[in-house]
Amino acid sequence: MAEKHRLLLIVIKYIPFVIGMFYFLSTILSCFGVITVIIPVISQLSIFSGLFILLASYVFDFCIWHRLPIYYCWTVDILSFIDITYGIPMQNHAMLMIYLLITIVFILLGMYLKNHANKKMKTEFINKYR
Repeated sequence: MAEKHRLLLIVIKYIPFVIGMFYFLSTILSCFGVITVIIPVISQLSIFSGLFILLASYVFDFCIWHRLPIYYCWTVDILSFIDITYGIPMQNHAMLMIYLLITIVFILLGMYLKNHANKKMKTEFINKYR
């Protein structure tokens, strides 16, 4: 039973990062005009699956760093929805720059949150053994 629990924790912890990487790859390829059928089928994050992973990360007390890829995927989905529905009047390269800017912001935010979480853990560890 403990092995199944550990496997679920690993999957819930790292699947959002894998999905985020597939989203990034799909976005880059679609901005260059490459139509990929298999990548969205493998990695499309629906509202319900995203909510499940998000709630499971809250239940297992993961830090926000592990929920950040879900927020990234939802941000890309919202921007894609707005582009498809209303049509953002930009060239593919300008849209690629917007997607890359969003990706860079989320990566930098993730790095900051991971560093902040590590400092907090080190401080708690030092204070525990003083």
